[in-house]
Amino acid sequence: MEKQDPGHAALTVTYQGRTSMLQVDADPASERGRDELATMDRNPPTPLEVRQKGADGTLVVTNRFGNGKSATNPVLHWTAAVHYPDGSQLRLSEWNGENQYTARPGDPALDVDQLKAIATAPAWRS
Repeated sequence: MEKQDPGHAALTVTYQGRTSMLQVDADPASERGRDELATMDRNPPTPLEVRQKGADGTLVVTNRFGNGKSATNPVLHWTAAVHYPDGSQLRLSEWNGENQYTARPGDPALDVDQLKAIATAPAWRS
């Protein structure tokens, strides 16, 4: 694992013979995070984005990207993010390859549902 700074880390994940780079970003509660959550409803989703709002105001967003924010084919980058009402955020980003610069099409080590399950695990809030 390569430690970047508090709340941010990058590591390589290998699962069933597939290797991906996984970046984890955890941001504490902030006004900026609350503002970002409030504006999510006003911004249209990107083509492969799925947003799910919980009864408590938490927003879970999964997404898949090609080479760029609006590119969809081939998919090279997967994300799962949780935006909490207090403005804290947790983001998992995965690239199919050793790093984000060598990302390639194909199945990542973890699919978007697995990323979502990790991002929404209760342990992050304890």
